Amino acid sequence: VGELASSRNRLGDVAGLEALVGALVALSAPFDAHHLLVSYRVATSLLLAGSYAVSERLVAHAEAASAVDAGNDPALAARLELYRGARAMFGGSPVEYLRWMRAATDSFERAGDARAACTPRANFGFAYIELGDYEEAEVQLRAVVGRAVRMGLRDIEASARHNLGMALGHQGRFDDARREETTAIQ
Repeated sequence: VGELASSRNRLGDVAGLEALVGALVALSAPFDAHHLLVSYRVATSLLLAGSYAVSERLVAHAEAASAVDAGNDPALAARLELYRGARAMFGGSPVEYLRWMRAATDSFERAGDARAACTPRANFGFAYIELGDYEEAEVQLRAVVGRAVRMGLRDIEASARHNLGMALGHQGRFDDARREETTAIQ
């Protein structure tokens, strides 16, 4: 269901995302860790699609229907932190966004999922751009590009290179920025 939510989000299928909420809400309580994790993934996709109220309702329902403590499961904690980070970003708080993306990275790494850790790591590189710290953004994003290349994560590599291009452009390094942006779209 989490992958389906991501796919529907990429396709702009907000109605399909909201239909997944109905399926999740119809499940009997108590929610186990898997149902809670899927709920956080769907809720994050809903935030990205602009369906904030439905996202909030889903998380409230899932947390009320669960006795699971996310702090005891690093993969579950990471999904909760991604959700909270997205909520912070859309709420206009890049400092909180950065904090949650760092926490999600740490949680994925504790869970032994280096591949999944690349996404929030790239996101906190972007957060530094939002905060105007272009040099730190460059450092973080170059590290993400290296990791993504080693792991064959082409979508994360492209996104990180695009953001790296922005960070370099803000530093006045336009030739370097153009090179990264060109590589990102290839």
